[in-house]
Amino acid sequence: WLYNDNVNSPMMRAWLKDKGPVDGEDLERHDKWLCMMWPRLQLLRELLAEDGVIFVSIDDNEQHRLRMMMDEIFGAENFVASFLWKKKGTSTNVKGATVSAVADYQLCYRKSDSGSINPRVKSKESRKHPYNDDKGNYRTEIIEKKNVGTYERNTMQFKILGVTPREGKRWQIGEGTARELEKKNRFILDSSIVKRKIYDFEDKDTTSANPSYLPESCESSDIANKTLVSILGKFDFENPKPHELVSHLLKLACNEDSIVLDSFAGSGTTAHAVLALNKEDGGKRQFILVECEDYADKITAERVRRVINGVPKSKDENLKNGLGGGFTYCTLGDEISIEKMLTGKHLPNYETLARHIFWTATGQSANKIRKQRGKDGFFFETPDRLFYLIYEPHLTFLRSADSALNSDRAERIANQTKTKKKTALVFATHKFMGQKELTEMDIVFCGLPYGG
Repeated sequence: WLYNDNVNSPMMRAWLKDKGPVDGEDLERHDKWLCMMWPRLQLLRELLAEDGVIFVSIDDNEQHRLRMMMDEIFGAENFVASFLWKKKGTSTNVKGATVSAVADYQLCYRKSDSGSINPRVKSKESRKHPYNDDKGNYRTEIIEKKNVGTYERNTMQFKILGVTPREGKRWQIGEGTARELEKKNRFILDSSIVKRKIYDFEDKDTTSANPSYLPESCESSDIANKTLVSILGKFDFENPKPHELVSHLLKLACNEDSIVLDSFAGSGTTAHAVLALNKEDGGKRQFILVECEDYADKITAERVRRVINGVPKSKDENLKNGLGGGFTYCTLGDEISIEKMLTGKHLPNYETLARHIFWTATGQSANKIRKQRGKDGFFFETPDRLFYLIYEPHLTFLRSADSALNSDRAERIANQTKTKKKTALVFATHKFMGQKELTEMDIVFCGLPYGG
């Protein structure tokens, strides 16, 4: 596997148990891959905004299976496109090979019919207006198009400036419009070809459909490797994506304040792309990266740190000076399982439980959990509340009177609530006082589950 496959599905566990690596000799390898991807894609769909889209990069091995699975999860009607990315600039020289796979697919699905990708925009500022007359500066455009098949309209074969369309073509505008433009001197004849004048003051941004074949500016895996080496130095990472590719996809799908999630973060390309785009257009896009492998800190996060702060030896001036921005690096703590706590099979350490109950009570993360202070267990403070946890990860302690909220503790805590004019939340296995009495002391008792 090129990414983490530790899933909790009993079926996956049964398949993977004592069977060794998933390789080309494993006849169940496609089933295993699909069962690994299915719950992840289901979850990603739930996380998507209603107008959000998802891109999944895939090669020939599983592309057709992934397409069918995504049709089922997202709905075939929400398929947007299969973009083709040229990942290699040269063909393979492996002996006996007759075809070289130089492209990967970027499957794109939307969550609902309110989702879409942005059209390709050509800004009016990008156009030159090299000619001028008494009305101002202008450019010219040919007003012919093909006159075959579904485009065939023989009524569009009239004369403009005494000239009919060339063979196999017709005008793009109707005769009434053409006559009005003729009166305004809006046509010129250039080598027997009729062209229309477009003045700079009337020019507008134009849009067109995005081609499914991605441009050369999306770069290749070779370029991605060179970029990574320039940022991190020597390292061992297989098939990184170029940030230019991800930037292009983000421009297709995102606004300047979008939130971008990459659940297989790899070398951190998505964060690099988001930061580069924000630098380019002043956007406020945010990124969330998820990586379960052991290189998450030394490669994924380290790359993000360096592109933010600057890479002194980079030839790219923006990268050399740093793209700016910031991020928080988080790791998963110990599992919090009420069932395991009740049975005594697993008791989390003090800090892990303190962080969990604070998040449960407030919906926020505690920046810094204080060490347990004496017998009262004060560990965090907010503008309106004090948090206490009377706990040690041992059943002997939890079953003893030492783990209870008693009158002595309550008095000391009440002194703090009175002094700071705040309410105290006290988490413990049991209490020796009634809640009515505690309420008068501005104390709220919260019971902890444990294996009694």
